[in-house]
Amino acid sequence: MMSYNIWTQNQDYDAIQLSIQREKPDILFLTEITLSAMRDLENRLEYPYSQRSNRGSNAFFSRYPILSTTPEYPNATDHGLTFSLVAQIQTPQEILTVVGIHPPIPLTRSSFAVRNQQFERLAPFIRQVPNRVIVLGDFNTSPWSPYFDQFLQEADLSSATRGQGIWATWSYAPTWFHWFAKIPIDHITSRGFDCIDAWAGLANGSDHQPIVAELKPV
Repeated sequence: MMSYNIWTQNQDYDAIQLSIQREKPDILFLTEITLSAMRDLENRLEYPYSQRSNRGSNAFFSRYPILSTTPEYPNATDHGLTFSLVAQIQTPQEILTVVGIHPPIPLTRSSFAVRNQQFERLAPFIRQVPNRVIVLGDFNTSPWSPYFDQFLQEADLSSATRGQGIWATWSYAPTWFHWFAKIPIDHITSRGFDCIDAWAGLANGSDHQPIVAELKPV
């Protein structure tokens, strides 16, 4: 599994392709992917299945058939923000529910409240998924946040990267300040899987490093 916020301003598709091909994930979730980036990467990447949410600028690429995608579920949006993309993917073992998320950056009191509200509203949907589930993306929250822990508990999820080291995925923007200010806000979480390994990939023009995890069904 790999989650990668490629950054809307990043138009170096060669570099993005290199980051993805270096990791070779079976299932890839991209955020901040414009329509032009989607068209370009669909031609570059060797994935037979892909789907993008127009409103949320999120996309899945998969080596396994994507049976369906839903841009949002009831009460998963607020203030006109679509932040989730839910995919049903046919793996060799089962139909797997994979949810990619990208809530707003909590820079203001309003966006802070919206982010937390989106976690609250998505958690019950995740909990009622009967099969194995993976939730990944740019959570815009650190693993030490009480809102992150609350979401994991209410959705019945485990963090793949917890116990695998601290992978600071943001910010890799080319400014002096961002060379020193780096925190882990991209996550892969799951239910019904053990994490074999997890690591951060190459930013390659983005202000995020991708987060990658090798998961094993249990």
